[in-house]
This record gives sequence, C-alpha cells and structure tokens, in this order.
Amino acid sequence: MKPCPPIYSLLVGLFMTVVVSLVGCNNSDRNLIQEEKTVKFQRTLHHTEIRSLGKDLLSVDLKNLWPWLDKGFTVETINVRNLNNGQTCALVDNGDSPTDKMEAVFHASSGVDSSEHADDYQIEIEIYVLWHRASWQASGPLSETVIDVPETDKIVPYRATWESLSEKTPYVLKLKRHGSVDASSIQSILESIVTAGMTDEETAMAIWGFLVDSRYHAFPAQTDSETHDPVKLICVYGYGFCDDSAAAFVVLCKAAGLKARMVGLSGHVVAEAFYNNAWHLFDVDLETYYQNENGEILSGAYLEAHSEVVAANKEILSGVKPSYIAKLYASTENNHYGWMESRDFPAYLESAQRHRIDPVLYPGDTVTFDYLNGEKLHRRSYLDKPLPSVFGTGHLVHKMSLSSDLYRKPTDACASLSWPWVLLDVEVTLSQEMGSASLISYYPEKKQWLAIPRGQKDKSESFSFRRFLNARRGATYELNFCLNEQNESSSSQRYSLRVDADFQFAPRSLPHVQAGSNQFTVELQPVNTENNAELLKAELSLEWLTPI
Repeated sequence: MKPCPPIYSLLVGLFMTVVVSLVGCNNSDRNLIQEEKTVKFQRTLHHTEIRSLGKDLLSVDLKNLWPWLDKGFTVETINVRNLNNGQTCALVDNGDSPTDKMEAVFHASSGVDSSEHADDYQIEIEIYVLWHRASWQASGPLSETVIDVPETDKIVPYRATWESLSEKTPYVLKLKRHGSVDASSIQSILESIVTAGMTDEETAMAIWGFLVDSRYHAFPAQTDSETHDPVKLICVYGYGFCDDSAAAFVVLCKAAGLKARMVGLSGHVVAEAFYNNAWHLFDVDLETYYQNENGEILSGAYLEAHSEVVAANKEILSGVKPSYIAKLYASTENNHYGWMESRDFPAYLESAQRHRIDPVLYPGDTVTFDYLNGEKLHRRSYLDKPLPSVFGTGHLVHKMSLSSDLYRKPTDACASLSWPWVLLDVEVTLSQEMGSASLISYYPEKKQWLAIPRGQKDKSESFSFRRFLNARRGATYELNFCLNEQNESSSSQRYSLRVDADFQFAPRSLPHVQAGSNQFTVELQPVNTENNAELLKAELSLEWLTPI
C-alpha cells in the first residue's frame, strides 16, 4: 500500500488520538497525539558488514541493520554513499522491493573488485511510519501511569526522554513497567524472576530464560571481564559471547543461593547449576539445554559420553550445526569444569554485585535514549568484525558549576561525572572566558592528570574528552576533572558549565510501551534524604513507531 499524501497524513495525525490515563499524586491527564510522518534512518557501515557478490557488486542485509523492518514497515527509497570518496552508489534493480528481499545490492563506487574493497559506507532508508509520543509529569517518591495501546499494534520503541524538574534536589530516577524485569541490579533481577516457593531447578530455569530473552550473540566490546557482569551485559550492551552469558548465569545462580560453575569446551563455554544432588548443564548462548526421557536436564559429564544427544538436539539456535557442538562435548581432553572459577571469577562476582543502574538526575538534567539510532558504541576488541545489530546511544545534558582552585591530588577533583552506562563521548562547555585556566582530567591507569583539548563551540570555551576516553583500555563510567590555574596565587573563581555526554545502553533492558495496557511506575528517590522537603518532579516521554 502506498503511503498517504502529506495533507492526508496531517489530518490522520490530528484526528487519530490515543488517551493516556494517568494515575498518582499530582499527575494530570494528557492526550497523546498520533502523527504520521516520514522518518529517515541511516547508519554507517563498517566494510566487514558488507558482503561481496563478485565483480563490483556489494550487498547489505537490511534485516541485520534494522531488525524491526519485518514488522510491516514500507521502504520507499534507499541511498548508499561511500564515505571514503563521497560518491553515491548505484542500487541494482532486481525487480523486488528491498523489504521483500531484506537486502540492498549496490555497485562499489571505488571501481575495484568488490572482494578487495575496504571502504566504509553510509546507508540511509526512507520509510513511512506512524509516530506516537506519550508524555507526563511524575512526582515523588512514587507515581503510576497507564498507557493503553491497541492490542493489534506492532510496536517499535523509538525514543525515551527523562527531564528533572527538581529545583535543588538530585535524585535517582527509576522507570518500571509492570510485568517486565527490573535489571538495574543483581538483587532486582532475582526479585523480578524468582518467586517464593520455587525449587532450585525452577530458579535455574528462570535465570536461564531471563538471560536468553535479554541478550544476543555478537562480538563483545572487550575480551576481559567487562561483559561478564550480568548488569552490564544486559543493561549496557545487550550482547556478548558464550563466556559472557555463562558467567552471567553463574553469577545470578550464586546470588540466588545455587551452586554453579562455568564449563569450558574447545571453542565454546556453557554453565552448570547443582541441584537434586547432581549437575545440570545450561547453554545460554545457544539458548538450549539437554534432557533425558524423564525431562531431567543432563550434565556436561553425561553429554561427554553421549554426544549423540547434542547432535540430535533440534532446539539449538538456528545457524549453528548440532553436529559441530556435539564434537566439542566429545573432545573430553579439552573440557574444563569450573573454568576460570578459582583464578578470576571471585573478582567478576564482586564487580557484578557492585554495579547498579541507578542514574542520578540533578536539577535541570535531561536524558534521551535513542533506541533505533545507535551511532556510537564502546569497542576495544574485534575491531575488524561486524558491529552488533542492536544497540542504543543515549545523551545526557548536565549543568554544574566549577571552581578554578589548583588541583593537588585526585581526591581534590573539582567535579565528577558518574553514570551507570558506559561513557562514549563527553564535551564540557563553559559560558564565560577562562583566562589562563585549563581543564584537566584524572587518568587512573597512568595515575596522573592529563590536559583536555581546548576549542570553541558557539563562541564559548569547550573541551572534548573524546580522545581521552578512546585512549583508555577499558570502559569509563566516571570522570574526575578540574580547572587548573597556571598561577597558583590567582583568586578562585566559579564557572558555569554544561556537560554533554553520549553513552551506550541496551534498548531491550529499558521499559517501553507494548501492545495492550502498560502500567508504569516512576520512583524518585533523593540522593540525600536529610532535610529534604522538596516535592520531587520529573517530565517523562516515550515515543514509538507503528506501520501505516
């Protein structure tokens, strides 16, 4: 079906409305206006994400770039541009629409054989959608909001925005949707998925099912323990390798009181939980487990001796041959039980119990989560491999004041930025001239302060942390920085500054609307509860797309 003309689209947007029912202290009803408009999506492609078809033909899997395209969205146009030379690439007309084939075939603009190409491209698609937005004010400490969406709608979460309306009190904002898992901490995950009276087997199954639903297989950001933390794996990234999934399973099992361990095969990692006086193997990454005729989940030791059970499994994730996995179990000399347990795992467990998704919003702070426009991400390993298919880029705007006192030691940092999602890029802009002062930031690995490059933005002094963050070996969740006066005897000043921070988050970990009735709870908990008489407030909005 062809998209509606612009005037008719406007009329549809004006007359088709969805009422948002708001319940709770000091909340007011608002109408959600449903609009129809053209939305363009674009993404820069690493050359490893492009498949060669021989000669000068290249192919891109649209389903991998935009997994939601299979929900009925109509692709109108596709544009591909070579970022190395700026040339537009000609698409191949194969008689089928892009959404029918779910791929775009185009000519390499470099004029070389496509099998040798190493160019990066930008692909932009134009689609017609219905855009929806629900916004409301929440007041603390607890308020509820109900958003009703037609059961037949095919929902694609698009964006979420949080804004602090507090005048002086910083607070932790938590948005929860009734029926979804609160993945902000190890404890909240278990409280969401484990209920009283569950057997040990039911607990292990609940943990396995949660991880299967909350992450997918893709090249991880780092090769160390960064993605072994269940909270970071689920909330920050949403993807990883088999060892990341197995480690998360073991951490959650141990936190739930179950004995568990990682099992290393030659080329694969799984996990086991101990209950009913026996070990039982769970493969989170391949989203499967193995049962006997009585429905009992088998152990790794049993599968070693009976690899034919693995070879016959029809539930292994599509794209992986069961016969290949069966050979890994049969190679007993390469199987290691309690893999990494004695050496590294205690540190993983300690780190996982420490990290929480508790974003602190200060007066005037605004946070935006872009679910579909993931343009930046944290990446320290597998740089020559394809990018993950689903990731989100968020943006924090934070204002503060900063003293120009001379720094002395890291604990004297004039300001700090702490955020539960990994920081990708940070820019600090000052509203007035700085004179001889410069901005410096503490580099933990080098145990020293480093100068931050200085520039101009809209006729104001600005400092970019991009190079500083990219130079660090691991992920950054906290920055300590200070204004350093060259003349120690100069008088101290206070400067107003704005912090713009891009960060990475896992879209499926944040609550959003679904088809049907959506009950949201907003918690606003002050950071300092002493002498806090202010009524905490926040403005929230959720945006989503549906096909025409």
